[in-house]
Amino acid sequence: MLGDGVRLPLEFPGQKVTEHVRRILRFSFASELFSDGLPLGYNVDLSKSVSKKGRHSKWTMPEDGGLHVDVYLAEKGADPYWPNRKAIEEKKAGIGPLVNSAGQSLTIVGKRVRDPHRGDPNFQSVDQDEIDQMGDGIVRWLCMKPDPKGVLWITEKLGPAIL
Repeated sequence: MLGDGVRLPLEFPGQKVTEHVRRILRFSFASELFSDGLPLGYNVDLSKSVSKKGRHSKWTMPEDGGLHVDVYLAEKGADPYWPNRKAIEEKKAGIGPLVNSAGQSLTIVGKRVRDPHRGDPNFQSVDQDEIDQMGDGIVRWLCMKPDPKGVLWITEKLGPAIL
């Protein structure tokens, strides 16, 4: 389902953070999505933690606020991008670099945020009454839309199972 003014394929240039690096994606999760009684997004029994060569991460949802996971793309020949490498390593908050056959590298960094909706082009307020009206017909949705800086936001939300 596409919102007004959104056409496929989605085109987004990413946000330039250095001469040779762009932040291209932001996954956004609000902590309220992990409240008791809400449906799971996937079968958690299938999730495994396997450490391989490179960075290994463990992200946990904060009690309030949310989690942003940003994906950075570095051009061929540029160093992989880490916004604060030492802090990322200490918190195990990054994955990568992942390098493709063209020599570009991806780094992925998770961070806790106070307001996961700030700047989110997918944000739409849903109050408790609306959630209660959905009853058992509530599911998790993924919404995608670029922000004015060129970053594609992928936001997990709650919505009705049937439209």
